[in-house]
Amino acid sequence: MNTIGNRILIIDSDKNFLESASHFLLEKGYEVYEASQSIQGVEIAKSVIPHLILLDIDFSDVNGIEACQNLREILELNSTLIVFVSTHNEDFVQIACFKAGADDYFTKPLKNNVLHFRIQALLKRQSSNNHPLNANNIESDTTIEIDSEKFIVKVGRNNVSLPKKQFFLLQLLMSYPSKVYTRDTILELVWGNKNRIGGRAVDVYIRKLREKIGSKHIVTIKGVGYRFDH
Repeated sequence: MNTIGNRILIIDSDKNFLESASHFLLEKGYEVYEASQSIQGVEIAKSVIPHLILLDIDFSDVNGIEACQNLREILELNSTLIVFVSTHNEDFVQIACFKAGADDYFTKPLKNNVLHFRIQALLKRQSSNNHPLNANNIESDTTIEIDSEKFIVKVGRNNVSLPKKQFFLLQLLMSYPSKVYTRDTILELVWGNKNRIGGRAVDVYIRKLREKIGSKHIVTIKGVGYRFDH
């Protein structure tokens, strides 16, 4: 896979890891940005719109889990992969990271060559997932039609295949356009039990849905939830 042009942001309080990983990934052809504090990292992410973020958990300002939640609120970062890289190996910590919107979790210590190949695999998968719709078609014709009986979604002239939960999520949002649905309401109506998964998991499904149908129609109401606009 060609790594040239892929932007990676490393947000990590461990200066040794930050310097080592940055240097190694630069040599592999990535465009690398660094931040040693989470708030600084979020601001850099807004500016450079990285393809992938490597995020630590322990910071002196805002912890990485909260930073991940903040990153997932930023519309421009819908397609950005967020990967935690941490010394924490407890199950409950990793679950909290995924609920916050993480795409993967790597445990330190991690050799640079292993880190490189895992990043490659994630970016390759991301690239494959982004092919269902041609970007030009998304911009030129974003009319969305949904056939609930045949489980077919049409965006412009393109038929889009959606997993069941993404289909039900889109169906719910389109049922009452402009109505704002809270995360808890979405969990209850789509999953049937709002306690089964965390509310931030909804953000991950929304992001994946936007990757398939474009980001124009699903609007984030910060701190509340989402609505569908024609």
